[in-house]
Amino acid sequence: AAGVQAATAASVLAIEDIEPKALTADVVEILSGGGISQLQYVGGDLGDDTVHGFVTATGDACTDTNLGATVASRSNAVVAGNIFMTPKANGCGFSHTLADTDLIAVWKGGYERVMGQAGTGFDSAAAFDSEGNPALLAVGLGPSSTLFNANQLGGMTTVPVYRHVSETEYNRFVALFNIGTYGAAGVLVAGEQATLAAIVDGAGDTKEEELGEWDGTRNTI
Repeated sequence: AAGVQAATAASVLAIEDIEPKALTADVVEILSGGGISQLQYVGGDLGDDTVHGFVTATGDACTDTNLGATVASRSNAVVAGNIFMTPKANGCGFSHTLADTDLIAVWKGGYERVMGQAGTGFDSAAAFDSEGNPALLAVGLGPSSTLFNANQLGGMTTVPVYRHVSETEYNRFVALFNIGTYGAAGVLVAGEQATLAAIVDGAGDTKEEELGEWDGTRNTI
């Protein structure tokens, strides 16, 4: 799941270390080659200002500016963990085949945290999308992911849930895929292929940071 509008992100996402970026045709090609041809979106989030008009069975607009209020409402069946699924699955999303200029969510939370020594040189005061920095696509691992299709060989049956968020915030884990680097003016430049770089929790914490909260050596945030 990706592409929440800036106006709605704060109401449904606990993670703060992401930002929208426009795809290029070359990045679309390597994502498709790696099996990522579609993502789930919410509302008019593709940069085209389209209002897709999905509503729940009780008439609550899924395109509300404050999606958190829609999740919190007792008059519909929308739940945070399914927010990127369609209204038929108690969500507000729709499936979209990726194309040039579509918006995706990228990681801006520092690179050594999630890439180890491969990212050491990129943690600095410079902007996350400075030329040459790695570009990491952030994708929620929710029920729409084919990872959780029990009818496929190797598919898992249960989608992991992250509990340290509020009841109105997206409660899935997030995969970070290395899709290349940033070029001039922060434009995405495709790598040779999309590779999994890390998985963070719904608040953007790495495994080590979350374990620190569990054993008491780091405050729970």
